[in-house]
Amino acid sequence: MTEKEEQLIHRFLDQKLTEEEWDTLLAWLEKPANKRTFNIYVKADYYLRLSDSDANMERLYEQVLKSANENGRTTGTSKFQLGRKWIAAASIVLLLGMGLGWYFYDMTSENQPTQIVETSIEQGTDGAILTLEDGTEVVLQKGSNYQNNYVTSNGEQVVYDREKAKESHRYNTISVNRGKQFTVTLADGTKVWLNSGSKLTYPVHFNPGETRVVELLYGEAYFDVTPATEHGGDAFEVEHGHQNVRVLGTEFNIKAYLEEKQVYTTLVEGKVEVGFGTSQALLVPNDQSVADLENGTLEIQQVDVKAETAWREGLFIFKSKPLGEIVVTLSRWYDVEIVITDSAMKDVEFKGTLSKDQPLEEILELIKNTKFINAYDIEENKVVIR
Repeated sequence: MTEKEEQLIHRFLDQKLTEEEWDTLLAWLEKPANKRTFNIYVKADYYLRLSDSDANMERLYEQVLKSANENGRTTGTSKFQLGRKWIAAASIVLLLGMGLGWYFYDMTSENQPTQIVETSIEQGTDGAILTLEDGTEVVLQKGSNYQNNYVTSNGEQVVYDREKAKESHRYNTISVNRGKQFTVTLADGTKVWLNSGSKLTYPVHFNPGETRVVELLYGEAYFDVTPATEHGGDAFEVEHGHQNVRVLGTEFNIKAYLEEKQVYTTLVEGKVEVGFGTSQALLVPNDQSVADLENGTLEIQQVDVKAETAWREGLFIFKSKPLGEIVVTLSRWYDVEIVITDSAMKDVEFKGTLSKDQPLEEILELIKNTKFINAYDIEENKVVIR
């Protein structure tokens, strides 16, 4: 294995891969020998992160890499740049796109890969309800097309025609139910990805000389806004309750679910101005504003943008996330109710990457194998974790 390939694995384990690097890694993993090498590195990474001392880290590193060398799979020429211990001693790693399923390694024994199980709860898919100006509701789903005078849909996204919608002063609404996701291309070319349980209202046509305004009623949306320079200087604004986000052309994410007490705005590129009550904040890339709906405060923090917006790429990336928050995310995507009977379990934190294409049962089995939960039961659309 070359040094470049080894660095690629390190970047995967640190969750820092670019899209191009993802493609390179997946192509490399097509060879069985490379998959075996990759698995060894995943195991080494897990054991090293759970070691209590630097001495143990060195010992475990040498043991695992020695095993790899004996099988002629890797040279082990450099050492992992890893932290000493993960919170709650739990890690989830998914070998994406290789048909290998889930792998989890417990710190006390060498577990075998979690077995693939039959799924009774389907993962989410593309789909939405388009509400036209006259109240007509159109169900949009994979395998079905829709078209009217100014909008077309292939069941996975809707696209508005700027020229055909020019004379229209109508408003449309897209509702994305739990267990669904959808994409909208507005008349100005702005692209919006909507996560499960979201609702967006917008004009069919934006009038020149006016601010382009849309409203995120609730849920989560990622915006890739066309620059104001392409629209005579007209800015773009997203309204939500007491908050508004004003941009000139940028990429950002807004998370504003009804059951949550905070509204999160995460900037990926460009600049945005967030207004909340009497507070104003200018965000730069990697900034996240947190508008607290209860106490009326607006705070700014630095975040991992890739983790915050991974849902758009078909992933969930959790970085020291409590199980209580993880199950909320899973319940939206799989459209199920998930109950944790022991309140202490809700605070156990996990770090890892999940694919949105994985059956829920695989994820539950993986969490169960951590030994932090005893069992889980599935009854129709309800999951009880014990």
